[in-house]
Amino acid sequence: MNTTRAFLTGAILLVGAVAWWIGRGSELGPSVVLVSILFVGLLTLASRLATDQDPWLRAVIPLAYVAKILASSVRWAMIQYAYDGIGDAVGYHFSGIRYSVDWASFQVPEILGRSMGTRFVENVTGLLYAPYQPHILGGFWLYATIAFFGQILFYVAYRRTVGNRYLKAYAIFTFFTPTLLFWPSSIGKDALMLLFLGMAFYGAARLFERMSLRWLLVIGPALWGATVIRSHVALLAAGAIVVTVMLLRKPIRGVSVSIRRGIVIGIALIGALGVATLFAETFGLDAGGDGALSIDLSIEDLDPVVADIERRTGQGGSAVDSTAITTLSDLPGALTRVLFAPYPWQAHNAQALFAALDGVVMAGVFVWALPAIVRAFGSYRRHPYVLMASIYMVGFIIAFSAILNLGIMTRQRAQVTAAFLTLCFGTRELIVERQAAKRIAELGREASELAGRLS
Repeated sequence: MNTTRAFLTGAILLVGAVAWWIGRGSELGPSVVLVSILFVGLLTLASRLATDQDPWLRAVIPLAYVAKILASSVRWAMIQYAYDGIGDAVGYHFSGIRYSVDWASFQVPEILGRSMGTRFVENVTGLLYAPYQPHILGGFWLYATIAFFGQILFYVAYRRTVGNRYLKAYAIFTFFTPTLLFWPSSIGKDALMLLFLGMAFYGAARLFERMSLRWLLVIGPALWGATVIRSHVALLAAGAIVVTVMLLRKPIRGVSVSIRRGIVIGIALIGALGVATLFAETFGLDAGGDGALSIDLSIEDLDPVVADIERRTGQGGSAVDSTAITTLSDLPGALTRVLFAPYPWQAHNAQALFAALDGVVMAGVFVWALPAIVRAFGSYRRHPYVLMASIYMVGFIIAFSAILNLGIMTRQRAQVTAAFLTLCFGTRELIVERQAAKRIAELGREASELAGRLS
């Protein structure tokens, strides 16, 4: 152990020295050093995470982190040169520099309030910038690292709850698919959402194992962070977890599952009430002077809300002529648009073509998994993590079907890709598992028959 620590310390110092020499005299120098140290740390993390199921993880995680940093650099270059330095990430960067002064002087800025999601990201950026104010590319690298830890959490949750036959395929798609590799690798909400959703999914995976309530201490803060940034996505994730707890049929021994299940549901209801109070305006609720909540949103009011989303996102060169889901027959079209669009014939530039090719690959994965998804439908309640991912994905498709701008949808899709991959590879795993169990039962019957004849 001492030898390992000494080696790690020496490696960090060596990499740091080389990185500093490369970036000396440059505003980017400290960020190069920090990323180099993080890379060495990830070598150790990968070694600890790797098991007999996935010894290749020792190489995949460092390689994926290098790819993540390169993708983040390309993302920065795209904003810097293709968009003339105009974008939300640039605004977050300069706001982070401003707020870093408060954090450095141990003053906590106001995080909540108007434009809560934007304010939260600005303050998180300021906190990250408090030790030093990096070049904007260094800020991109910091947020890419945040997103990368979310991807690791998604992978570990899948490995812990689903089988290992498609583990390598799931890892490759989780770490290297462009939707997760490229888009959440800039300063902004997408990277933080990927981290918070990864935490929530991992906490839920552990909760489903033995209904241990301590994992609510992971799920709770993760959903709070997601709520502050994008309350509707957090609501989808929370709802998927609660519905899965209610439907859970997985046998768990030695624990009072019913009692703990009731506690989880009760906490969820209390949390939902708190969120509704905090986000009264977002969810159409009115908090009166006596503190009581009254609903000020009728069913008829929902159509104008959806229409407003369609109007605001259905503009620009990436807009498509479609509508949000209103009937069950709209679901297939919304599914393909939310998960796979733009299609190759809708790509009018290199960026859209890149997204379209990624969509084609993901559509191929879905077609490959579709027979298993249908056949495994009755088994989902015994596999809660796959069930939760399925519920979350369907809810996401319905909620985001109102977004008609494919450029926006391409970026938003990172929030559902891991759940989509869990459904595809997880259901294939369930079918293989069920076939193996059926074959074992058949062999058992054959062995019994043979023993009967011999006797």
